[in-house]
Amino acid sequence: YSIYTNIYKLRPGYYLRIKAGQMSAEQTPYWSFETMVERSTRYRYVGGKKEAIDQLENLLKSAVKQRMVAAVPLGAFLSWRVDS
Repeated sequence: YSIYTNIYKLRPGYYLRIKAGQMSAEQTPYWSFETMVERSTRYRYVGGKKEAIDQLENLLKSAVKQRMVAAVPLGAFLSWRVDS
């Protein structure tokens, strides 16, 4: 649901695919919890706790760095009230 009539939110883990010249749209998953669980049971992590923490920290830093690229100065507003 959304605050607009006949406008709907996308499901978590999905993107909207709209084909040119057609009046239809299709929700397509880009991520699935079930797939991640299946993959994690098939490919178990064999490292130790410290290596896992270091690897996670590096992945998070890399992900944030990729998203901090902009042609204008960046800013962030954090809120915890109703507007969030």
